[in-house]
Amino acid sequence: GFKQYGIDLVYEDTSLEFGFSDVSADVQALKDKKVDFVSTCMDFGGAFKISQGFKQAGGTGMTFYAPEGYRESTIKKYGSQLDGWFFGLGFVPWQSKVLPAGTKAYLKAMKQKGITPSEQSQAGWINANMFVDGLLKSGKDFTQASVVDAINSFTAFSANGMIPPQNWSNGHGPDTQACTAYVEAVNGKFVPRFGKPGQPLVCFPDNPRPPTLDDPYYLPAKTGTTTTTSAGS
Repeated sequence: GFKQYGIDLVYEDTSLEFGFSDVSADVQALKDKKVDFVSTCMDFGGAFKISQGFKQAGGTGMTFYAPEGYRESTIKKYGSQLDGWFFGLGFVPWQSKVLPAGTKAYLKAMKQKGITPSEQSQAGWINANMFVDGLLKSGKDFTQASVVDAINSFTAFSANGMIPPQNWSNGHGPDTQACTAYVEAVNGKFVPRFGKPGQPLVCFPDNPRPPTLDDPYYLPAKTGTTTTTSAGS
């Protein structure tokens, strides 16, 4: 992907194992090659070790992208130490100024129960939403098979706008769109980036990939508009 879209990949290390502690070699390589953007596919703790090691070695001007670590406890604990970090999410960020009905309902329920929102509890919420929708559609004389059939008839399930719409009628293979919402850590807060008002998810067609990244579309779709594709379609 990096090569396809003209991104100069100057350093890569796939040898790090979970729980690693020595980042000196990686930090030195990042400095020597004047790396200004790092993307990881590891847990937050590992990524933070590299980030801190880089700073402690005098490194500056680096943007850090992490797929994991979007938690209130993380931003409260590390605060401005995370400035310059971006996190990728597969759902509408809780800090968005305009929230879909599904996200509002989830956050309200968590507040009423005194539970801090998390990706894990939200995933459970979304799964329960889909199950209940399938149960209701299959009717009072439901069976396991009828509930599965009902769910597989959904052509744009989004848990009321929380996630990109999923076409379960044929969405059992590779996704045909790639959608990510981005938040930046700024002075101890998560701030949504790159999306549009009420449409924080930045999307591109996938499988196959587009020739360029010049034409994204945004979700949730506004009333009266259509998107390029939906997952699984």
